[in-house]
Amino acid sequence: MAEFDQQTLVEMLGGTGSAPRAAVDAVQYHGLASLLNGTAQTLSGIAARSGLPLSDVEDGVRALVEVGRIDLNGDRVIGVGGLTLTSTVHSLSLPDAELHTWCALDAVGIPAALGLTATVQTRCPQCDGRITVDVDEGSATAAGSVTLFCPTAPCDNVRADFCSAANLFCSPTHVTRWRQDHPSALGEDLDLAAATRLGHAMWGHYQHGPSSTG
Repeated sequence: MAEFDQQTLVEMLGGTGSAPRAAVDAVQYHGLASLLNGTAQTLSGIAARSGLPLSDVEDGVRALVEVGRIDLNGDRVIGVGGLTLTSTVHSLSLPDAELHTWCALDAVGIPAALGLTATVQTRCPQCDGRITVDVDEGSATAAGSVTLFCPTAPCDNVRADFCSAANLFCSPTHVTRWRQDHPSALGEDLDLAAATRLGHAMWGHYQHGPSSTG
């Protein structure tokens, strides 16, 4: 745990190459804000809310597509920043919306970082047991020693390379058994408190608006 480089991971997952930072930030911020209310924002809507030209917003979207950090249905953003309207194994129940996330870190980290009240439901990849995490006022609690496997290998596509393996396990023992079956998987085992801190580092800036991202 002491060797875990949280900041390097945050920077790696947040990279978008040479794309305009303001456009990428606007797409993520306004897209995520709409998803938190259970709706999919249009690209023209993001342009109107951000004050950016539609062409800049489209550039931001293309950059996010290239690194696996956005999901579109036509011109609507149905997934961004870890939240999605598409069903996954990770469900996130908010007071005003029923959502899903791309990975378990998203499910815990987003509501914790934004100070939301939420219930997370996911499954342990080792035993398929149901895991429930309650999030309230920036902290997360769960029964047992819930553990996050946090991938640390180089990441070209967030959803394919990181999210596919960033899962919660019902115990450290089950993470160890899973690692034995996946010896090439590089990552750190984080307890729920450490996973929550990582969530704050990754999503806490969204509380301050798009100009603060990156």
